[in-house]
Amino acid sequence: MRVLFYSTIKSFNWKATFAFLLILLFWQLIAYSHFLLLSYVWRLFAWQPPIPNWRFLSSPLNVILSLPFELTRGSLITDSIKTYIHTSSAFVISFCLSLIICILLCISTNLRQGFEPIIKAMSGIPPVTLLPIFSLALGLESGSIIALGVFGATLSTSLILLKVLLSLNIDLSKMLENLGYSSLGVWLWKFSNISESVYLAAREGLRWSLILVVVAEMQIGDVSHGIGYYINSARLNQNYESVYLGIIGCAGVSLLLQTSLSVLSMLTHYFLKKLLLRGESKRRIYQ
Repeated sequence: MRVLFYSTIKSFNWKATFAFLLILLFWQLIAYSHFLLLSYVWRLFAWQPPIPNWRFLSSPLNVILSLPFELTRGSLITDSIKTYIHTSSAFVISFCLSLIICILLCISTNLRQGFEPIIKAMSGIPPVTLLPIFSLALGLESGSIIALGVFGATLSTSLILLKVLLSLNIDLSKMLENLGYSSLGVWLWKFSNISESVYLAAREGLRWSLILVVVAEMQIGDVSHGIGYYINSARLNQNYESVYLGIIGCAGVSLLLQTSLSVLSMLTHYFLKKLLLRGESKRRIYQ
């Protein structure tokens, strides 16, 4: 355990972590300036803010994910139907975004090559330690983080499964062409030529998506918005013992979660690599 702990600390890319923090700071400045500008316009024209919840404006990403829910605020629609609309629309948005990203990945060679430095930089960031604290700074509530995590997991799993299926000598493109879906068959044929960097990106994306979902679900006491919200509430109430306990608990859970996810990621990579190699050997035999 000690060796694993020290090796994990040594593997952190602190330059990438610092860059990540700068990006978060820049995003937060944009979010707050956006909110302050709208507040100034409302006061200037003596308007009433059309959206009573200011957290809705705290982040552009939160605006996109919460828009269907906010549009139904104050209407006669029941809460269960509102929740259904919010959830289903988040999945529709996620599906459309994943489809666009998949098409871009298959068409653009520059995007495929551009994944390699991104993965190298992101692999050195201790994500579980940072996300509970900075999710609050980003203005993301737990529901938005879960929606983002589900989107990432869906996209990453789709990329990995397609890559595995296409490597097992299952000629999906030919089958689709025979069924009349020739354009989709050509798209799948392009996808089969995707480089190893995209497969690694999908694997890292799946790990980060799981981290997002788990972090959003973590609760301390009766607080339902994660560790970051707990720490902030305790700080506002000047209950500094709870703040320190929250930070220590966050670090402990972070280390445990990071270790277990790293082991799970290595095992997943081992079995998927084995499947890919077996599929490649079968393809060579058939050829």
